[in-house]
Parts: sequence; C-alpha cells; structure tokens
Amino acid sequence: MQITFRMECPACKWGNKIKSSHINQGLLKIECSHCGKPFYFKITVTGINIEVFQEKPKSSPCKTLSKK
Repeated sequence: MQITFRMECPACKWGNKIKSSHINQGLLKIECSHCGKPFYFKITVTGINIEVFQEKPKSSPCKTLSKK
C-alpha cells in the first residue's frame, strides 16, 4: 500500500508530494519543488491496523461497500 501526502510549503503555499516512506521518520527537511526554499515536516501515524481476508471470519459483522 502506498500513501502520498501533500505538504504545503510555508513560504509559497505550493503542495509538495511526500512519499509514504517518510511516515514515522521524525523531523525531515525538504526543498519546495516550486520555490526551492527549504522547510521541515514530520508525519506521525499511530494506531492503523489493516487486515485482509479472502473469506469472512466467523461471527464478524460485515458491511458491503459500494463500488463508487
């Protein structure tokens, strides 16, 4: 699974794409792809649990998602 984040440059407000590999890596420095000025960011994600099953586990409630 790949997640792309958009970090807004504090100087020019341009949205810079940040890869999911930067999650939980602490404070990171990047240069804006638009104005070239450096800025710092930190992405901290906790408590995400994703499980995938081929068949429905017994006694587990299940909702069907629409294909929109």
